[in-house]
Amino acid sequence: MSSSSSSFSSNPPVYIFGYGSLCWKPSPDLEDSVEICQGFLTDGLYTRVWAQYSCDHRGTETNYGVVCNLLKHSELENYFATHGAPPPNAFDYRANAAVLGTLYLLADDVREKALAELDVREKGGYSREIVQVYKVNGDDFSLSPVTALLYRGRAPSDEVTRAKVGNFWGRVLYDDLHKVAVMASSVGPSGWNGSYVFELNKWLKLMEEKYSPNPSVPKDETTKIVSSRIAAFIRKCRTLKAGLLFFYVLGNNENGQLALANPEPEAVARPFDVEKCDQISGGLWENFLLCPSYATKQKGESVPTIEAQDLQCGGSHSGVVSKCGKCWLWGGNGEGQVGGNSTDRSMGVKLEDEDVAGISLGHDHTMVLKLDGTLRCFGNNDFGACEIPEEVKRSHVSRIAAGPRNSACITRDRRAFVWGCGKYSQNSPVTGFHVPEGATSWISARCGMRSTLLLDDAGRVWGLGDARHGQLGGAVEEGSKRSEDLVLIWDGEAIVGIDCGWSHCVAWTADGKVWGWGRDDKGQLGERRDGEVGKAKMRRIFEGFGFGSAVKTVMCGPETTYVLEERGAVWGTGWNEHGNLGVGDCIDRFGLVDVKVQGSLLRDGVSRIAVGGAHLIVL
Repeated sequence: MSSSSSSFSSNPPVYIFGYGSLCWKPSPDLEDSVEICQGFLTDGLYTRVWAQYSCDHRGTETNYGVVCNLLKHSELENYFATHGAPPPNAFDYRANAAVLGTLYLLADDVREKALAELDVREKGGYSREIVQVYKVNGDDFSLSPVTALLYRGRAPSDEVTRAKVGNFWGRVLYDDLHKVAVMASSVGPSGWNGSYVFELNKWLKLMEEKYSPNPSVPKDETTKIVSSRIAAFIRKCRTLKAGLLFFYVLGNNENGQLALANPEPEAVARPFDVEKCDQISGGLWENFLLCPSYATKQKGESVPTIEAQDLQCGGSHSGVVSKCGKCWLWGGNGEGQVGGNSTDRSMGVKLEDEDVAGISLGHDHTMVLKLDGTLRCFGNNDFGACEIPEEVKRSHVSRIAAGPRNSACITRDRRAFVWGCGKYSQNSPVTGFHVPEGATSWISARCGMRSTLLLDDAGRVWGLGDARHGQLGGAVEEGSKRSEDLVLIWDGEAIVGIDCGWSHCVAWTADGKVWGWGRDDKGQLGERRDGEVGKAKMRRIFEGFGFGSAVKTVMCGPETTYVLEERGAVWGTGWNEHGNLGVGDCIDRFGLVDVKVQGSLLRDGVSRIAVGGAHLIVL
């Protein structure tokens, strides 16, 4: 912490200027001050802004909050010059010519103790500064300022990166609605984020009434507006019994699969026209979704947040399952794959099922697995993907997987079923595939456009169906177009996970080795090998790339591949027509690129990713 407190180490009186919670909630040591009165900074030097991260005060590392801070007008202007001007209807922080707060004159015997307590209270990331403050005491307005000590967090000159409390959050200067949603739901060690705003607004209103005859005392319209919008947002959420799901989105939004629509009818400032935004390409963008009928009873003042146990993306729709077994879907609904008839893209459509164990989303159909092992499918049934086999209906289903035109599941009695389009022999027999000798169960199934992959608990990979792009690895003879029988693709080092796109496949081991095979014309398997154009043999991919930690999982889009590390970093390669790799353009990549977050902090790293047709959602 930088400090200028040496100027106060001798006889001159020490004033503290509080502009946030110190206005209405002084620390015990400050309550013993010799004098407590109001004061204000003027001359247009500072302005109170609601753009400060709070991860250990009014929020946590996983659900951060927003508190107020003082920024100089020059700092705001520099930030806007670098990052662009805020929307025309955003809060105009620059209009505030002065900041009203509370002055505390420290007694000599509590001075050092009070300063030490403030250093702890204000946490890390803040600096001490010396400012000139005009005193307001009853009807007595000081014509000459007093020297005071100010704690504030400064705006960094570079892009906002992961940091502790005190970090400036430029995103909320541009996106008022996101700020309101964060503050309505965040709770930290010091309490609910919303109460921080309401208490300060109440105090400012009292001061406004107290000093209304004198035009010299400044007003704070922005805090009043923020407080009003939080209250309105909470009323809406309580009417809907809604919870909030916070996530990060990227890629195609033509059908609302990123849930970027504005849930507020009034002209609340957003960083772009969300109603017309058809894609996000500059990096993962933090967003939130209203999930109605989540909270049957409202506990406390804050809006509850959704704890997700499953997150999935389909061709043009998305979905989430909460830990309490409720499910919401959103996005494209042209084939009934979302359900309901709502056209409001700002909130999810809640399924009637209250005991959902998991979901899987195909190109335009949806599979829902319930806790009792029963299965429900709906959406496009042109290829029979929603026609659940009778054997499956009579079984207890434990795992599900939806593909572009097929559906698959694994049952408790250790059988794997695949149904839907069977033109390329990618389906199972009516009695399913029994677990092969040498294994005790199937642990994963994946459906490509024309082929199927299965993984057993011995770490072996099996497949059937189309082989024209090498989807079955070296398990079929060169030139073979398909296999009608289940063939062994891999019997080497034990595999723990598999996935596939339309025509490419990946598998990985517990220690993070990744293999890939099949079509690679878009870069979906990373760098091409000499002589391989559009069809790659089974080989190690991303070898020697230099990940920062172990590979946690690998997931495929139709013609892309994403890698999630244990530390939360996300990498992608392949088809990028909709900006779904997050590099700011729509050019395909033949090698892994860093899928970064834009305009926000990442909530405690990425723990889960879901890949759709041309979009990505992460938690």
